[in-house]
Amino acid sequence: MDSPLDRVLPEFAHREVHTVVVDAAPELVWTALHEVSGRDLPVTRLLTMVRGLGARGAGKPLIDRFVAGGFGIVLDEPPRALAIAAAGQPWKPRGGKRIALPVAGEEVSEFVRPGFVLMAMSFGLEPLGGRGGGRTRLSTETRVQPTDAAAARTFRPYWMVVRAGSGIIRHELLRAVKRKAEKAESAVRQAAAGVNP
Repeated sequence: MDSPLDRVLPEFAHREVHTVVVDAAPELVWTALHEVSGRDLPVTRLLTMVRGLGARGAGKPLIDRFVAGGFGIVLDEPPRALAIAAAGQPWKPRGGKRIALPVAGEEVSEFVRPGFVLMAMSFGLEPLGGRGGGRTRLSTETRVQPTDAAAARTFRPYWMVVRAGSGIIRHELLRAVKRKAEKAESAVRQAAAGVNP
C-alpha cells in the first residue's frame, strides 16, 4: 500500500511508521480513529503532561485536538486515508510556533519559511477482507522535513530525545483504535446473528 504522505510530503529527513491489523471492516476502523480521545490514551496523556503540553481536552477526539492544536487536514479520503500537517518549531518550550498547512492553497512541501520543520502524520487503511469482510491494516506514518539547515541542526537532537516517546504514543493510539473498532465489529456481528450484546 502506498503511503498517503507520498502525496503530501514526499521528501523528508525523519520518518516513523507503525502498523496494526484490526479484525474489523475499514468503515468501523475509520469511525474508531475519529472517536479515540485522550481518555483512551493514558500513556499519551502522561507524556504530553511531562512535555508541558498539558492534558486539557482529553475527552475530545484526538484528530480534533490535532486540528485545534494547529494542524491542518491535508488529505481526507474516508475510509482509506487521512493526513494532517503543520509547520512548527517543536523543540521550543510548549511546542513553539505552529502554522497549519497548507497555507493559501500551497502544497505542504512549498512552505519554505526558515527555522521551521514540516510535520505530517497520516493514517492509511487497507482492507484485507476476511470473515465478513472485516479485516483492515491500519498504518500511521510521521514525516518531518526541515525548511533549512539551521532547523535541521536544531531539530535533530530534539528528535533523538522524543522519538521513543513518539513511537509509544503511536502504538498506544493504534491499539486504542483497534479495541474500539473490534468492539464495534463484534456488536455488528452479534446483531446480524440476532444476539443481544
